[in-house]
Amino acid sequence: MSVRTYGNPTQSYLEFYVYGVMLMATQIGMIMGFSMSMYEDFNGGFFDNGNAEKILAAKSIFYLFMSFGSIVLGMFFLSALFNLPFKGDLFMTMILCLAFLFVVENLSGIAALYFRTKIGLCQCMVFYTLPAFLISGYIWPEIGMFDAVKWLSFLQPVHYIAMDFRDLTLVGKNADIRSHVEIFWVGGALTLMTFYALFRYKLAQRLKRSNFV
Repeated sequence: MSVRTYGNPTQSYLEFYVYGVMLMATQIGMIMGFSMSMYEDFNGGFFDNGNAEKILAAKSIFYLFMSFGSIVLGMFFLSALFNLPFKGDLFMTMILCLAFLFVVENLSGIAALYFRTKIGLCQCMVFYTLPAFLISGYIWPEIGMFDAVKWLSFLQPVHYIAMDFRDLTLVGKNADIRSHVEIFWVGGALTLMTFYALFRYKLAQRLKRSNFV
């Protein structure tokens, strides 16, 4: 547990690794929980009663803050019980995590509406999570990646939070955090508009078929 790795400012591999595992676990929980809930409720007619926007907003806010709460609890337990360091600005760290979850939730919702079968959705979500961690730059640095893999890493949200979060906790600062937060909020706004547009389109098609039948 005390082997130095590339980019690790401490002598502890535990400190270097565990925070990232917590973030990936939160991402997996958000992806699987929100996408499956959206799939089941949408295909089960839960949004057909005329209050679709209110229900969607309530569901999105609930999952967003439950996932955010899991990160807060994870940080508390890791620092209080396992004595992992936390040297950064707590407020900036919370903003970073919230923006990250906002993007992930919208992408999960898009996937839930895109796939026609639950099996296809599950396979996609499961297939994404492990490669996302492996090429995020958290374990292997970008300098050790092929160019094609490096560009794939840039396209996924966890790439931006993994390095920032580790630097904030172990070092106390990160020069790129503000620009990455801006990327998250812009990406979140774009994915939210896409998610909502797809939701309205799919719902209109569903109601049209129901009325026709």
